[in-house]
Amino acid sequence: MFLREYNGWPQEDSTTQSLKCPNCGNTTDHFVYVAPHGFQVGFIFLKKPLLGAKKYFLACPKCDHLTKEISKEQAEVMRKKS
Repeated sequence: MFLREYNGWPQEDSTTQSLKCPNCGNTTDHFVYVAPHGFQVGFIFLKKPLLGAKKYFLACPKCDHLTKEISKEQAEVMRKKS
């Protein structure tokens, strides 16, 4: 294990929400984006950290702008039930 800076990723199996992007002005279906912040721990071959704090956002698919921060509970509600 080691410390590494991780980039964010789209949340798997989540629904979208139709919003107007303040950056590009398009009304699109925004997806949930997970952004790690602070102390992260993981393995070199993993793209996602094993441990660490995360923030959740709604992101525009056209310009990748993080439009709105949401809570972990809201992100879980948006996850599709399989």
